[in-house]
Amino acid sequence: MVCNQMVSRDKITRNYIGRVGFFIVGEPKSGTTALAHFLAQHPSVSMPSHKEPHFFCTDSILESDRFHGKQLYFHVRNHKQYNALFSEDNKLKGDASTGYLYSKSAAENIHKYNPRAKIIIMLRNPIDFLHSLHTQYVNESTENIIDFQEALAAEKKRKEDWADLSNNVRCPSYLYYSERIKYAEQIKRYIKLFVRDQLLILTHEEFKNDNDKTYKKVLEFLELNNNFKPNFTTIHASKTPRSVIVNRIIHNPYLKTTLYKILGSGAYTALHKQVNKLLLVPEVREKIPTDLRRKLSKKFAHEVEKTNKLLDYDYGSLWKIKYQQTSFN
Repeated sequence: MVCNQMVSRDKITRNYIGRVGFFIVGEPKSGTTALAHFLAQHPSVSMPSHKEPHFFCTDSILESDRFHGKQLYFHVRNHKQYNALFSEDNKLKGDASTGYLYSKSAAENIHKYNPRAKIIIMLRNPIDFLHSLHTQYVNESTENIIDFQEALAAEKKRKEDWADLSNNVRCPSYLYYSERIKYAEQIKRYIKLFVRDQLLILTHEEFKNDNDKTYKKVLEFLELNNNFKPNFTTIHASKTPRSVIVNRIIHNPYLKTTLYKILGSGAYTALHKQVNKLLLVPEVREKIPTDLRRKLSKKFAHEVEKTNKLLDYDYGSLWKIKYQQTSFN
């Protein structure tokens, strides 16, 4: 496993001082935002003013521009803009962009930028992950198929001709739901480039069950003072917009792009948070029907087994998704 990267570690470390030192790379809806929020409270950590810059997702950026015919999303496009997101050079800088795990180019781009960076990967039961992701996309007007099962079934047609897509979607492939849960394939991109002690893999379930224990594990991984305890508040609880019409207007990409250009990253992010507080109200998320959960468990079991083997851990038991080897004897 890339043992040659241990050579000249001191030289590499000196050369990359001042650059972002750790990346929370996803999956979305798996505790990434909460962890980033808690780490931002640490006195030795600096997080970017612009939430989820996705600077290293060059494949997603190209796809987005091609789909929309112009630049509507991914506002951070060069190193000058990226560096400007971080205000304190004397702190450990971190970037939490959930697209970095799904992106096929982000791992290599991050490694070229800082081969000594530490990578935090967060996983979640793939069924709950997709259900939560679909709900978020509906609320953001990114997904125009309200029914979860119908949205999953639309993937084949969407791949063929980008049909049945909302004009607000960042990238068409963001709605290829079966691709989103190919954890092993995504994690391999980081394993090939970074040595094992640079990778920390967590689950949404363990983080949710014990914020404090998981947070201390992360601080130890980042070699930070683990006596600091943040304010563990609930981040991204289930919510729904008060008004569908107003919500569509607010999430119009042309409006968002214009505001970003006028306000800049910091003010735009602050405004976005305030608008969401006013627009969104708590909701009880509808449960996945038992028959659909059973169907998806069978469908996703092989991908979970791949992750088990890659990481030598029984995620299937944790998520209650078991792969049954078919015998022809």
